[in-house]
Amino acid sequence: MKLYVKEKSDLGYYASEPSSVFQEFKCLADADQESLWILGTNTKNKVKIKEMINLGGLDSCNVYPRIIFKRLIMTDCSAVIMIHNHPSGIPDPSNDDIRLTSIVKDGAKIFDIRLLDHIIVGENSYFSFREKNLI
Repeated sequence: MKLYVKEKSDLGYYASEPSSVFQEFKCLADADQESLWILGTNTKNKVKIKEMINLGGLDSCNVYPRIIFKRLIMTDCSAVIMIHNHPSGIPDPSNDDIRLTSIVKDGAKIFDIRLLDHIIVGENSYFSFREKNLI
């Protein structure tokens, strides 16, 4: 059974600013379950894929980095932006969020894929690892 969900992106062609990615995904703030999405891009940050990787529970979402990398490799993406929501409405990263970001960043190097950002969507706000210089 495949758990990923494909969706057409309203970002236009490029994903370069965390604020525009937040605008695309701000609807996740209303969700009562955590979900993790990826935007896979080419070398110019042109969006090639927008997919939900996993749907979790009220306060967590199990994520297997190999699934992220599989989708990126299968679609010839050279970079990725991870996006997930916090149903609490507070976008501050948890220790698990920080750990996942580190694992994906390190793993992506093996495949010559760049982790552009990890954005956490909250109620009317977001947290960008890139804007906080954590990537």
